[in-house]
Amino acid sequence: MILDFEQALVMDFTDEPIVEREAFKDSDGSLHPPVYLMQSKAASNMLMEDKADDPIKLYEIARSLYREGKVTIDTSDLDLVERTIKQSKRFSPIVVAQVLLKIKEQRSKGETNAAH
Repeated sequence: MILDFEQALVMDFTDEPIVEREAFKDSDGSLHPPVYLMQSKAASNMLMEDKADDPIKLYEIARSLYREGKVTIDTSDLDLVERTIKQSKRFSPIVVAQVLLKIKEQRSKGETNAAH
């Protein structure tokens, strides 16, 4: 497939951890450390939901994210990815929100680069 580079965007989650659970003290006063996930792995897993709009396309995007931490996609694929992640029930809202914020940041970068 040939990408239109005017509309292409690199979703880059390479080596960026996100907090799945903040540190907390339980009722006994024991401190539990935070739990971290890699954004690329979390995003990849969210794209593999049971009822995906386009399972083959999402599988290919998820595989690239999982293996390489980034993928080059066009804006229509980015819309599909964002929609799928918003509907994800696999992770808590704290994880979903961090991935969506990263997508928003990447989208802004792509729009800025396309304008130049």
